[in-house]
Amino acid sequence: MHTPGKRLALLIAATAMFPFGAGAASVLDPSQQGLAAMMGGAEVDTLFLNFQFGPSDTPVPFTGNFTPNSFSYNSNPGSLYRGAAQSFTSKRFQECNWLQAMEGGIDSSHVSFLHRGDLGSDPLFKGAKGNQYNLNDTKPVFEVVPSEGGLLIGARRNAEQGNYYWRITPWVMPCFTMVPPRGDHPVHGHFWIPIDDEHCWAWSFDYLADRPLSAAQVTAMKEGKGVHPKYIPGTFRPLANRDNDYLMDRAAQKAGRTYSGIEGFAMQDASLQESMGPIADRSKENLVGTDKGIVLARRRLMRAAKALIEQGTAPPGVDPAHQRVRSASVVLRPDQPFATAVPEALAAKPGVEHASV
Repeated sequence: MHTPGKRLALLIAATAMFPFGAGAASVLDPSQQGLAAMMGGAEVDTLFLNFQFGPSDTPVPFTGNFTPNSFSYNSNPGSLYRGAAQSFTSKRFQECNWLQAMEGGIDSSHVSFLHRGDLGSDPLFKGAKGNQYNLNDTKPVFEVVPSEGGLLIGARRNAEQGNYYWRITPWVMPCFTMVPPRGDHPVHGHFWIPIDDEHCWAWSFDYLADRPLSAAQVTAMKEGKGVHPKYIPGTFRPLANRDNDYLMDRAAQKAGRTYSGIEGFAMQDASLQESMGPIADRSKENLVGTDKGIVLARRRLMRAAKALIEQGTAPPGVDPAHQRVRSASVVLRPDQPFATAVPEALAAKPGVEHASV
């Protein structure tokens, strides 16, 4: 909630970071043209971080590089940012605070129910062995460890012969997550870039480290499959949005085709993040064990802002080395800690496919 006077804030001043995926709209929603001029109207190479502690009219800035080129999905010669065919990026307007959107993105427990109807049908998800682990074990156990740039968030589910299926999500401060892969599908993830306190841009990407995306995969992404939205023509606003109840289909919900009646991973997530209100009232939360990643992310953000103000310490996530990370999905024995058992799977290696189940 908004508080008067001295407050802790993490502000990110940014413009659009990436070129659009092929076919993405190039004209913003006319109602957002003012915001577009500030936050989304040009392609730039660097995301600038501005950590602020104190009254909003007396900022104490830190400017550091948070560059798209540094991230592992962009570290291969064929990345979209460099004009070739191994990745696809989309952008959508999201009607809530960037932090609550990001917190939804680092939670891995909701997949087992919110997305269960799409795991077997979406062309960018279906057929993966990991889907079955998600559907069979709806009560994941979370373990979270710090990383140089943020956190490694491990969600553990039961697998065969007493082993565990781990989905390992890296969060790089302040706003980047990479979703653990499924089968041989492209890997995807997100950046949430604030526009103001109550709106943000959600940038979503897919990529393959070892080969180009197929024509069928790119077509599916353009059509709003996987983590990408369908748009109102000529805008970056999703076709399904809060003004039309996200095109909720009660018949599909009743038939069990979708959990919420909302089509597609992107808007299933956004509908929950936005329907809490533009800024959720954290005083009414009831956090549980599956919220460990969210709790520790908040703590790291607050500590980083204080360390910057009080000691001049550069925040985690700014060093390009912190950004060269990977997500992974793996099956491990019970005696294998997820964060140390497969270090090679969590480091970016151009041209080498992700560890995936």
